[in-house]
Amino acid sequence: MSYPYDQLTDEETVLVRQHPHWKTLLLPLLTATAIVAGCGYLAVLAADTPLQPAAGLALAVLATVAALWFGLAPWLRWRTTHFVLTTQRVMCREGVISRSGMNIPLSRVSSVSTEIDLNDRLFGCGSLLVESSSEQPVRFDDIAHVERVHTLLYQAIDGDTHALSLT
Repeated sequence: MSYPYDQLTDEETVLVRQHPHWKTLLLPLLTATAIVAGCGYLAVLAADTPLQPAAGLALAVLATVAALWFGLAPWLRWRTTHFVLTTQRVMCREGVISRSGMNIPLSRVSSVSTEIDLNDRLFGCGSLLVESSSEQPVRFDDIAHVERVHTLLYQAIDGDTHALSLT
């Protein structure tokens, strides 16, 4: 599902549009792979036993559930989560079945900071913290190229949006 551009105003230009960094999919997919491989191994072990039909069915069901739970569900969450920076606001939309979203007008942004731990540095991402005039800071995790997004956000606040774009 791509980002719904019909939610933008006529004067608004998208500067950054991205999903969370792909590293968010790594652990669930490795877990799903390990469970499916383990089920396959156990199915081979159970092949020469009298319980083979029942064990094979149970292991196939377990492998399917694991693939859906740890593989498909995180991918759908990742695919339906959007971080968008425009010339007028910062937006986040997420949700597979029920959708939620947040808009922060650039005119209300009072502070922007980044947090990049060692894991984030290895993957080239980080967290962007946006503080608006009357609210607690909003944290956007797993933003790819977070330092460039940080710079672009400051340029958008200053009205200089022609210098850099990540879309």
